[in-house]
Amino acid sequence: MHGYAAIMRNHDLADWYHERLESHIREYQEELADDEDMSVAVILSNGRSIAATWFGYHNPNMITVYGVDEYGNEVKLLLPHTNIQVVLTKTKKGPERRSIGFQTREQGGQQGGHHEAPIPQAEHEDDARRDEGQAPDQEGDRHR
Repeated sequence: MHGYAAIMRNHDLADWYHERLESHIREYQEELADDEDMSVAVILSNGRSIAATWFGYHNPNMITVYGVDEYGNEVKLLLPHTNIQVVLTKTKKGPERRSIGFQTREQGGQQGGHHEAPIPQAEHEDDARRDEGQAPDQEGDRHR
Protein backbone atom coordinates (compact mmCIF):
# COMPACT_ATOMS: atom_id res chain seq x y z
CA MET A 1 0.00 0.00 0.00
CA HIS A 2 1.33 3.40 -0.93
CA GLY A 3 0.51 7.01 -0.18
CA TYR A 4 -2.82 7.89 1.34
CA ALA A 5 -4.13 4.32 1.19
CA ALA A 6 -1.50 3.27 3.75
CA ILE A 7 -2.31 6.22 5.99
CA MET A 8 -6.06 5.67 5.69
CA ARG A 9 -5.90 1.94 6.42
CA ASN A 10 -8.19 0.88 9.25
CA HIS A 11 -6.05 -1.00 11.78
CA ASP A 12 -9.16 -2.07 13.70
CA LEU A 13 -10.22 -4.52 10.99
CA ALA A 14 -9.55 -8.26 11.00
CA ASP A 15 -7.35 -8.14 7.88
CA TRP A 16 -4.80 -6.00 9.75
CA TYR A 17 -4.70 -8.48 12.65
CA HIS A 18 -4.44 -11.36 10.15
CA GLU A 19 -1.52 -9.66 8.41
CA ARG A 20 0.32 -9.08 11.71
CA LEU A 21 -0.34 -12.67 12.81
CA GLU A 22 1.11 -14.01 9.57
CA SER A 23 4.14 -11.75 9.94
CA HIS A 24 4.85 -12.96 13.49
CA ILE A 25 4.48 -16.61 12.49
CA ARG A 26 6.82 -16.21 9.49
CA GLU A 27 9.42 -14.41 11.63
CA TYR A 28 9.25 -17.21 14.20
CA GLN A 29 9.67 -19.80 11.41
CA GLU A 30 12.83 -18.03 10.23
CA GLU A 31 14.34 -18.40 13.72
CA LEU A 32 14.01 -22.20 13.69
CA ALA A 33 17.16 -24.34 13.58
CA ASP A 34 17.42 -27.13 11.00
CA ASP A 35 16.35 -29.75 13.56
CA GLU A 36 13.38 -27.69 14.83
CA ASP A 37 9.79 -27.41 13.76
CA MET A 38 7.00 -25.14 14.97
CA SER A 39 3.51 -25.76 16.25
CA VAL A 40 0.80 -23.10 16.17
CA ALA A 41 -1.99 -23.42 18.71
CA VAL A 42 -5.09 -21.32 19.26
CA ILE A 43 -6.11 -21.26 22.91
CA LEU A 44 -9.85 -21.28 23.56
CA SER A 45 -11.60 -19.59 26.49
CA ASN A 46 -12.26 -22.98 28.13
CA GLY A 47 -8.52 -23.77 28.12
CA ARG A 48 -8.61 -26.24 25.22
CA SER A 49 -6.24 -25.70 22.33
CA ILE A 50 -6.55 -26.23 18.60
CA ALA A 51 -3.55 -27.04 16.39
CA ALA A 52 -4.01 -24.42 13.66
CA THR A 53 -3.38 -25.27 9.99
CA TRP A 54 -4.92 -22.24 8.23
CA PHE A 55 -5.90 -18.66 9.08
CA GLY A 56 -8.34 -16.44 7.23
CA TYR A 57 -10.40 -13.36 8.01
CA HIS A 58 -13.71 -11.71 7.33
CA ASN A 59 -13.81 -7.96 7.90
CA PRO A 60 -14.76 -6.18 9.99
CA ASN A 61 -13.76 -8.42 12.90
CA MET A 62 -13.73 -12.19 12.30
CA ILE A 63 -10.69 -14.46 12.16
CA THR A 64 -11.31 -17.92 10.72
CA VAL A 65 -9.06 -20.75 11.91
CA TYR A 66 -8.98 -24.28 10.56
CA GLY A 67 -7.21 -26.87 12.62
CA VAL A 68 -7.34 -30.08 14.63
CA ASP A 69 -8.42 -30.58 18.24
CA GLU A 70 -6.76 -32.86 20.81
CA TYR A 71 -8.94 -35.78 19.63
CA GLY A 72 -7.93 -35.45 15.97
CA ASN A 73 -11.22 -33.86 14.88
CA GLU A 74 -11.09 -31.20 12.18
CA VAL A 75 -12.23 -27.85 13.58
CA LYS A 76 -13.28 -24.51 12.12
CA LEU A 77 -13.17 -21.61 14.58
CA LEU A 78 -14.86 -18.26 14.04
CA LEU A 79 -13.36 -15.78 16.48
CA PRO A 80 -13.45 -12.02 16.94
CA HIS A 81 -9.96 -10.72 16.11
CA THR A 82 -9.82 -9.02 19.51
CA ASN A 83 -10.30 -12.32 21.33
CA ILE A 84 -7.84 -14.76 19.75
CA GLN A 85 -4.82 -16.16 21.56
CA VAL A 86 -2.10 -17.87 19.52
CA VAL A 87 0.85 -19.78 20.95
CA LEU A 88 3.93 -20.53 18.82
CA THR A 89 6.09 -23.38 20.11
CA LYS A 90 9.46 -24.65 18.90
CA THR A 91 9.61 -28.45 18.80
CA LYS A 92 12.08 -31.07 17.61
CA LYS A 93 11.45 -32.03 13.99
CA GLY A 94 9.35 -35.14 13.58
CA PRO A 95 8.74 -37.29 10.51
CA GLU A 96 5.82 -35.08 9.45
CA ARG A 97 6.45 -31.51 8.30
CA ARG A 98 4.13 -28.92 9.85
CA SER A 99 3.13 -25.72 8.13
CA ILE A 100 0.45 -23.08 8.24
CA GLY A 101 -1.66 -21.52 5.50
CA PHE A 102 -2.99 -17.97 5.18
CA GLN A 103 -5.74 -16.35 3.20
CA THR A 104 -4.30 -14.29 0.36
CA ARG A 105 -5.06 -10.66 -0.50
CA GLU A 106 -6.88 -11.82 -3.61
CA GLN A 107 -9.11 -14.05 -1.48
CA GLY A 108 -9.64 -11.31 1.09
CA GLY A 109 -11.31 -8.85 -1.21
CA GLN A 110 -10.87 -5.14 -0.64
CA GLN A 111 -7.98 -5.17 1.86
CA GLY A 112 -6.18 -8.32 0.74
CA GLY A 113 -3.62 -10.65 2.35
CA HIS A 114 -0.29 -12.33 1.64
CA HIS A 115 0.85 -15.50 -0.11
CA GLU A 116 0.25 -18.71 1.73
CA ALA A 117 2.85 -20.74 3.59
CA PRO A 118 3.63 -24.16 2.11
CA ILE A 119 1.23 -26.91 3.11
CA PRO A 120 2.12 -30.63 3.13
CA GLN A 121 1.12 -32.78 0.12
CA ALA A 122 -2.66 -32.98 -0.18
CA GLU A 123 -4.33 -36.29 0.64
CA HIS A 124 -7.90 -35.25 -0.12
CA GLU A 125 -9.86 -32.35 -1.61
CA ASP A 126 -9.84 -30.15 1.52
CA ASP A 127 -6.05 -30.49 1.76
CA ALA A 128 -5.75 -29.61 -1.94
CA ARG A 129 -7.74 -26.41 -1.32
CA ARG A 130 -5.35 -25.54 1.52
CA ASP A 131 -2.39 -26.13 -0.87
CA GLU A 132 -3.89 -23.43 -3.07
CA GLY A 133 -4.18 -21.07 -0.08
CA GLN A 134 -7.93 -21.55 0.14
CA ALA A 135 -9.92 -22.54 3.15
CA PRO A 136 -11.07 -26.15 3.04
CA ASP A 137 -14.70 -25.13 2.47
CA GLN A 138 -15.35 -21.52 1.55
CA GLU A 139 -18.93 -22.04 0.46
CA GLY A 140 -20.85 -19.18 2.02
CA ASP A 141 -17.60 -17.80 3.47
CA ARG A 142 -17.42 -14.39 1.79
CA HIS A 143 -14.34 -12.43 2.89
CA ARG A 144 -14.96 -8.68 2.96
